[in-house]
Amino acid sequence: MAKRRKTISLSAVKWPLIILLTLAILIGSIVYACRFIGGCILNADYFKVKIISIDPALQSISRRDLKYVLGNNILFLDLKAIEKDLLRKYPFVSQLKIVKHFPNQISIEAKQRFAVLQIKGSRGYYVVDTSGVVMAIASEQNPALPVALGLDYPGRLVLGKTLSTRKTDWALRIAAVFSMIPELSSYPLASVDVGNLFKIELTLTNNLRVIMDDERVEERLTVLGKMLSRGNLNLSRIKYIDLRFKEPVLGTK
Repeated sequence: MAKRRKTISLSAVKWPLIILLTLAILIGSIVYACRFIGGCILNADYFKVKIISIDPALQSISRRDLKYVLGNNILFLDLKAIEKDLLRKYPFVSQLKIVKHFPNQISIEAKQRFAVLQIKGSRGYYVVDTSGVVMAIASEQNPALPVALGLDYPGRLVLGKTLSTRKTDWALRIAAVFSMIPELSSYPLASVDVGNLFKIELTLTNNLRVIMDDERVEERLTVLGKMLSRGNLNLSRIKYIDLRFKEPVLGTK
């Protein structure tokens, strides 16, 4: 008995083709519309950056370094890249953040670092903040900042680098604590030698030497402030004050 041939009607083939064609046209239209809308947004003046607002405390940041941002579409700005570029150029700021304000404005917010110490290096004097970040490199010593001695850094220091060693941390801590004790304000710190943490040597601007170690820094510097503020010491006859013992030891000239 002969087998029947299967026949496919034209209508059975027509409708799937129509559906596929319709979907292709619809998807193509959506893609075209998205590209058209995206192009309009990308080139629209409405979203181009026209205003850059800088925190008044950061007016040292030059607007010329942000000129390339003006005219760019705010929707596609790479804020992280801009922040990284500014931090490289301006190491004296920290916690820098750029915020978008639609449709065409950005603002720059940050905190300013404060110099507390300078370190003698191969290229001059490296000025660092309380966190040990190199803020500036000066050819000459700044008499308003204490100098850290006894530090040895391999290689060359660069702007923005954070110096983090045990000796550096102690030098920074001592300088910071010293500056916060009111009784010591009349006797600024000229240098701090942390070459030996068991015998840290401070030199004040009146050439008085102070010896201490890395224990109870706040307590011992407070004792020093009280000693110097009483006015009953003949500092011209005192060579050094040793704070490492229960009672301070005075060395006379």
